[in-house]
Amino acid sequence: TTDMPKALAASEPGRAASERGKGQRSRRTAATTSLIVRVRSALASLLPDDRTFRSHMASCLDNIRAKTEDPTPGRRPGYKAQRCMFLDALPESHPKRPSRLEVYEALDALLKAVWPQPLSSAEKMRRWRANDDNRERERTEDRQRIRQRQRAESKREAEVPQPRVRQLSNAEPPNAEAPSDGDDVEEVAPPLQS
Repeated sequence: TTDMPKALAASEPGRAASERGKGQRSRRTAATTSLIVRVRSALASLLPDDRTFRSHMASCLDNIRAKTEDPTPGRRPGYKAQRCMFLDALPESHPKRPSRLEVYEALDALLKAVWPQPLSSAEKMRRWRANDDNRERERTEDRQRIRQRQRAESKREAEVPQPRVRQLSNAEPPNAEAPSDGDDVEEVAPPLQS
């Protein structure tokens, strides 16, 4: 374990208490601390020759730990060691694959605990509507919108000029039985004989 970075050797609870200011509240909970310990043990289980992957993931853990100390952790950090290069490229039988997979799963769980996935727009609306005041306000706004649309439609109808109908004063209505001039008669060809 001579390759183990300082991030893995540091004491979690003591370090958290010493770095945190008196007036600030940390976002770290008991669950977050146990997930950090899980990531540390997964990093310790890596093979000794997996130095590059270990250093990338240890710096990612340092970044996450620093952000959990802050009352507002900010944006969710990513991995320096991309999964497609360090895990997916390895065949199933590779000796490094199980320990790397364990590290990725532990870090995924930690990231999900500190930075939960944002709600979908449908879930946001469902939660918003659960409040009776919001539901009543939305109904009132809907009624107002309907009234505005109806007023706008009636105004548009009033503004549209009505088509003028030309009245024939002395002209006779067209007679359906009047003889035609021959333009509208169909000519039928005689049937073909074979």
